[in-house]
Amino acid sequence: MTIDTAKFLIQRAGVQSYCTGADLITKLQPGDLMAVTRPGDGTYKWVKPITKYKYRYTIDTEGKTAGNTSFKLSVLSNVFTILFDVNWGDGTEDTGVTDNEILHTYPSVGIYSIEVTTDELHPWRTGRGYADEMQMILSFDGCDDDFPFGGSIQNMFFTASKLTSIEPFDTTGITNFNAAFKDCTSYTGAFPFLDTSSGTNFGNAFNGSNWSSFPLIDCSSGLNFNEAWSFCMQLTSFPQLDLSSGTTFNETWRMCQFTAFPEISFDSATSLNAT
Repeated sequence: MTIDTAKFLIQRAGVQSYCTGADLITKLQPGDLMAVTRPGDGTYKWVKPITKYKYRYTIDTEGKTAGNTSFKLSVLSNVFTILFDVNWGDGTEDTGVTDNEILHTYPSVGIYSIEVTTDELHPWRTGRGYADEMQMILSFDGCDDDFPFGGSIQNMFFTASKLTSIEPFDTTGITNFNAAFKDCTSYTGAFPFLDTSSGTNFGNAFNGSNWSSFPLIDCSSGLNFNEAWSFCMQLTSFPQLDLSSGTTFNETWRMCQFTAFPEISFDSATSLNAT
C-alpha cells in the first residue's frame, strides 16, 4: 500500500467520510478534521490539517492614545491552538506564535501595514471588548481569496471607529453578518460591494456607520434585520433591496434621515417594532 492508495478518514461538520491519499489534497476543506493513527495501539485521534492563510490591515498606533507606540494583536481559537506569523510592517517579524495575544512595540508612533499568516478561521478578536486595538485600524487591506471565515464575520469590524476603507473580500457562503460593520463611524464613503446572498442574520450589521450611500446588495435570504441600519444618519436614500424573506425588523432604520425611501415588501415580517 502506498500513501496514494491508503484510506484517510475525514470529519466535516460531524459527518465522517473516507478518501484515498491521492484525493486528499482536493477533498480537504478549511475546518475539516483528519484522523491520524496513534503509534502502537492502532487507535486514532483527530487533528486539523495545517493550511496557511493571510490577511492584511493598516494601523495607526495613535488610534486612541497620543504618543502610543504599541499594538496588541489578539487572536481567537475556540478549539485548537492557533499558530500564526506576524509581519509588523517595521522590518520585524514574529513567527510560530501560539499565544492568543502578542504585544508589539514600534520604534516610533506612525502608520504601519501588518500582515498575519495563520492556520485558523477568522482569527482576530473583535468587538467592544477589544476597542483599543480596533480603534487603531485604518484600513482592511484584504485577505486570501479562499480565506475561511467559517460562515460568519460577526463583529469583524465592530467598533473600528477609525476605519476608512475596506478592500473587498470573498464573502461567498457567509450567513452571519451580525454587527460586522457596526460603529464604523469614520467610514464615510460608499459601502464596499460584498456577496451577501447567503446572509440570514443582518442584525446590527451596519448600525451606527456613516455610509454616504448603500449598494443594491442581495439580502433575499435575510431573516433578521433588527437594527441593521439604525443610526446610519448620513444615508438620505435607500436602495430597493429584496427583504421579502425577512421576519424581524425591530428598529431597522431608527434615526435614519431619509428624504426618499423605495417600496419594499415585508410579506414575511412578524415584527416591525419602531422601524
